[in-house]
Amino acid sequence: MVKWCSALLLLVLVLPQNAAGQVAGHELVTLWRTYQNRRGPATGSEAVIPMLDSARYMYYVMGVADTLPREGLFCAESTVIRRQVFEVVGKYLDAHPEQHHEPAWLLVASALKDAFPCKPTESPQPSQPSRRIG
Repeated sequence: MVKWCSALLLLVLVLPQNAAGQVAGHELVTLWRTYQNRRGPATGSEAVIPMLDSARYMYYVMGVADTLPREGLFCAESTVIRRQVFEVVGKYLDAHPEQHHEPAWLLVASALKDAFPCKPTESPQPSQPSRRIG
């Protein structure tokens, strides 16, 4: 029974309440703040929620980031790592509070487009596979 309840709680906390396209910017900002403030190893049961919210932030941002190169919206160098992407998006959220009402995917796209713009010759062609950020 305890395992079943734990699994159910995990699903409720990890899965977003809305579909990915429906996550509001203000929710992403809340997840960013948790990610930003969570430092060091998680200990004790009080660390579970911040850990899950940090994971939601990371997975959401990377989910959006992994789809954007196919659209030619941003072009990251091969040396860009995930943590840089998380920080770029978070700093964009901090710098643009007037946009927090926008959908979260749009904020992620705007942040990455500003930080890693494509040159006209870099735009991926539809027939080319996109490069995932590692």
